[in-house]
Amino acid sequence: MVEVNLAKAKSSFSEYASRAAYTDEHIIITKRGKPFVAIISVKDLEFLQKIKAGSPEDGLLGAVNLAPELEVVAEKTMEAYQRRADDFGRELEIP
Repeated sequence: MVEVNLAKAKSSFSEYASRAAYTDEHIIITKRGKPFVAIISVKDLEFLQKIKAGSPEDGLLGAVNLAPELEVVAEKTMEAYQRRADDFGRELEIP
């Protein structure tokens, strides 16, 4: 992950966009020293959209399909989710 200030990002946008697209590097653009916006690859954006879409289970399963090493994490999370729903007799909302 690289941090660059807004002025530098403007003057070298093509370079940073290429780095994000072809090397999967995440570029954090700062404004007044604080994180402001990020440049990420389309692949990473699609990954985030799959995680964010649908129910918590759909998002976890979407993540697992893109990153199989997350399968154990997804299973344990869904078990905890189900136990919580069973214990309280209501569904748990995960933002």
